[in-house]
Amino acid sequence: MLESRGPACNEVIIDDGRYSIETLALVRNSVGRLVGPLGSASLAMSHVLAGLQIADVIANSFFNRAMVTQRQARLAAIVAPFLKNGKIKLRLLAGDAERDN
Repeated sequence: MLESRGPACNEVIIDDGRYSIETLALVRNSVGRLVGPLGSASLAMSHVLAGLQIADVIANSFFNRAMVTQRQARLAAIVAPFLKNGKIKLRLLAGDAERDN
């Protein structure tokens, strides 16, 4: 999830591609609280918007970093520099992430 560092956030686009209705509801609620009266949020399929597709790849990398698999350590090493320099912040959403693929 991206945070605005400027005075206003005009628009946040959320990937509507592969997640369950329950997970999307959690994300919409979380984004709605962050955006508030400063902008708007909408859903879109990541494969039709290049910037959203990149964000989807990054988010998926962090999701797989959190899963206990053989790839976990590799993905943790890949995303570590982004976390360390503060370019990306990791926030955990409440809910059952195991249900989504």
